Amino acid sequence: MNIEEPLMGFAEYKDKEFPFLYEDGILKLMPSSIKEWKEERSRLLFNMTQWGKKEKESWIGYSAISARAHNGNKLIFVVKNDSSNNNGFISFSVIYFFEYDAEISDPEHIWGISVTGLEVDDFYNPARVFEAEMEWVDNKFKSTKVSAGVGEEIEIGNYLYKDCELKMIVSANPSYHTSSETPLSAKSKIKVVFSKEQNLEYAVDVYFHLKKLFFYLCGRTNISLDDIQVYGKEEEKFYNDGAIRICENKVCAESNMKRSKRIIKYEYVQNGLSSILQAVADEKMYFENLCDSIENTYTYSIDRIILNFVAFEREFRNLYSEEMERSEEYNEVKDAVLKSLEELKDKYTGKKRKYVKNFISSFGKSENKYADRMAKALADCEEILYPFLSHDYSDYNSEMIEDIADRMNALRNDSAHGNIDLEIQPIHISDFATLENLLYAMRLKHAGVDLTDIRKGIRDLKNYNIMIREKE
Repeated sequence: MNIEEPLMGFAEYKDKEFPFLYEDGILKLMPSSIKEWKEERSRLLFNMTQWGKKEKESWIGYSAISARAHNGNKLIFVVKNDSSNNNGFISFSVIYFFEYDAEISDPEHIWGISVTGLEVDDFYNPARVFEAEMEWVDNKFKSTKVSAGVGEEIEIGNYLYKDCELKMIVSANPSYHTSSETPLSAKSKIKVVFSKEQNLEYAVDVYFHLKKLFFYLCGRTNISLDDIQVYGKEEEKFYNDGAIRICENKVCAESNMKRSKRIIKYEYVQNGLSSILQAVADEKMYFENLCDSIENTYTYSIDRIILNFVAFEREFRNLYSEEMERSEEYNEVKDAVLKSLEELKDKYTGKKRKYVKNFISSFGKSENKYADRMAKALADCEEILYPFLSHDYSDYNSEMIEDIADRMNALRNDSAHGNIDLEIQPIHISDFATLENLLYAMRLKHAGVDLTDIRKGIRDLKNYNIMIREKE
């Protein structure tokens, strides 16, 4: 179903019927008569007199407004409870709305959704539905025949959300346009099928799972997904019976010419999608460190640096144990220091004894500092990251891991203590790139993605001009 704006019709609000106009995220309710208009206008004046008596500290909730559109379809507008009253004309900010055929659809009985968009096409190239055959006569090119087939539906993963199993399917479908300069086109589609029927709010949650998945795959947040297509089911057959439009703040579609290449493609990540989506649904992934465009990935702002530190902390906590493996030399020195402190503690009483106990406690806490965690993760993912480490550092070797971790730890501590005048050295740019590469290596390795595919994914996403050889 295609949604076309503006939408007009009649809406039910506070047990009354209002003519409405919806356009660009704003729902406007019009009084149905001069009498209704006067009543709404009087209500506005009364509310103004009560303003100071209302509770000032409260969350802005949301409500659902049912409506019938001029095209005969039904609508459910989910709006913020912060309506404005302009001399009797009421307006709402719309969060999202659902347009559907009331004869065959029900917002409480949804069996799946699908999405399309620029990044979906970049992820799963729709050109795969075309086959070209070149004809040669006497060693001279004569013509090219292009044929298009129905795209195969491929199951690419599943995950659980609120006791419901979701199956993810990708496909590509061709279109023929009789009166167009480009008569053949194709679009890819990701469809999510529910194991049991769900309501409208659940379907919107699943949409945001998919959107966050593409945040991760693209390494940025300006993702352009089209309206959500909604599916019902009858006698085990699925049918498209409605569409949801999310009225969030509009983002500018990515205009960088390398957009289609700067993504971890289906071919590389297909074996790990279930694990990644499960982490997204469980809110165990962090996206605040991602840039809002490819252009902004070329610079490291203070905000981005700090949020990358936070992202690493969360990923490490979710993917690794806190236990650290130490060398014999380290453990020997540690035991000697602790023994000396214990002996010193026995010599003192009162406050001095308390101070020594605090030193012992602080020594134990320093055992698992940021540098230790980063060094552990780097060592674990070193084989994956080797092509990028060799590219970013001259004469790279494994002994440099501790230096990288120590530099990042020093910057992290400075930023955590409010030192915004960070002294950034050229070597830190390589360290920042390594930290971001490490975030992907950690997650993709945990998701079961092959080493070579992880390397290819990072190479494309981060725009490295290096060759990735197949693992021997």
